[in-house]
Amino acid sequence: MFHPTKSSLVSVTLVAALVLPLLMVPAYSEEPLEPSLLTILSFLGFTNITESTIETFPPGVYEVVLYAEFADHHDSNELSYYPAGSSDFTLIFSGSDGGINGYVDPPVNRTFWFTHTCNSTFGLSMYDGLGNHTYFTEGVLNPDGQNHSKVYLNLDDPEMYLIGFENLFGLGDRDYNDMVFSLRRCAGMYYLNVETDPIGVATIQGTGCYNESDTVQLTSQDYANITTGSRYRFEYWDVDGISQGAGVNPITVSMNANHATTAHYTIQYYLTVTSPYGDPAPSGGWYDDGTTITSSVTSPWPDSIGTRYICMGWTGTGSVPTSGMTSSFNFSINSCSSLTWTWKTQYYLSVAVDPLGLVPIPGEGWYDESTSLTLSAPTAIGYTFTEWTIDSVSQGSGTQSIPVVMNAPHIAIAYYDIPVGGLTVSARIPALNSWFGLNILLIAAVFATSLLTKKLRQRTD
Repeated sequence: MFHPTKSSLVSVTLVAALVLPLLMVPAYSEEPLEPSLLTILSFLGFTNITESTIETFPPGVYEVVLYAEFADHHDSNELSYYPAGSSDFTLIFSGSDGGINGYVDPPVNRTFWFTHTCNSTFGLSMYDGLGNHTYFTEGVLNPDGQNHSKVYLNLDDPEMYLIGFENLFGLGDRDYNDMVFSLRRCAGMYYLNVETDPIGVATIQGTGCYNESDTVQLTSQDYANITTGSRYRFEYWDVDGISQGAGVNPITVSMNANHATTAHYTIQYYLTVTSPYGDPAPSGGWYDDGTTITSSVTSPWPDSIGTRYICMGWTGTGSVPTSGMTSSFNFSINSCSSLTWTWKTQYYLSVAVDPLGLVPIPGEGWYDESTSLTLSAPTAIGYTFTEWTIDSVSQGSGTQSIPVVMNAPHIAIAYYDIPVGGLTVSARIPALNSWFGLNILLIAAVFATSLLTKKLRQRTD
């Protein structure tokens, strides 16, 4: 007898068959000279047996041994197992495994494991390819309403059943010798099934038969690529439907029973974020399917003195909306996606008057790149306007209105002189011509004003 080992889910021993002289008979005829099932079992040494009414079998690790096929069309026979009451067949023996009409010498062995659900059972079926009929150990399922199998219990080995199938459709003599085999539950051995969810995400070693004292370590890969921009991420193991903890990997399984283990994965998608400014959040990366993402940038985004960038919205692909005009929005990711933030450049125009604070001149502020505007110097009583300068470059003597193109930060200064006795005296402050000097003078003016106000209050008091 063949006994499965730890590493064998399907162990096969198949050699040339021993040919016994038999009378050749037409298909579907029963030849009286063919041995009956009891004769075959007796010849094989199974004499201490009793007929059983069992039609389905409990979960476990089983060894199946094919002993004989007394059928002219034995090459078309197939033996399978299936979850009771279903049509989910798993092949055990094909027609060529027997190899001859008669005894299979040496017998052919197979080992399989069944545990569809915790309390499920399985049946055995024989497909007669020539007659195009499938027969079941569950008699109620047979297409002609007839019993097509006979089951005996081996009293010398209570874990073993001896089974014969009959391929004659309809009524007639039945010798149940068209496929004769034993079904034996392997004591002290258990089966470990290793799967992934979704099925086929990764190949994980460990499926097979084990002794009840064995322990098995199972390791899943952390990631499995699907396509560019999508992958599976390992989440958790379950053993017989019980989670082993989020991210716990590897796990150890004690083979004290049949176990079904599953490595669960979730799909992730990659988000590409492009932005030259604004410190985008997030900056991109992998996200679980269905994750809600809040994307944002800081706007305005300062650069050098007098230059900044304003977010004009975004464009997107995949799960990201095609476009938008805000600097913050939410979306749910369910595909490989990209997000590109768009920006415009602004420059600052500083407008000053020399003497400082003489008259107000509108126009100071931030402008979009390439904006054109006009600055006009008003009349100041007691002063004579002399010229505008842009970044210390004169714009022409006496020209009170000038155009300004904002292709960079600019300092515009309107100069006025004081007429004294028919002459004009310049009150020009050279420091106004730089950003640094302008800021210092503004601070000084504020300080001086504050000091003067304080003295006036003291006099009043």
